[in-house]
Amino acid sequence: LRIVASGTPVLGVADPVPVRADPRYDAGVRAYRGLQESFVFSALQTHVAVPGREAAVLVGNHLRPWL
Repeated sequence: LRIVASGTPVLGVADPVPVRADPRYDAGVRAYRGLQESFVFSALQTHVAVPGREAAVLVGNHLRPWL
């Protein structure tokens, strides 16, 4: 056995994942709800402030092997 980092829940879910009631998501729900109900995903998003574009590129390049 091995540990695997996965963006999807291994066991899935019993019910469709609720989508927040917000005008920003309405078009996506209408266009992709069938996909959303058959595919479950998880994500983690982290925001980090860096002092400019050049620093952001350097940080991204440094982290690339782990992303």
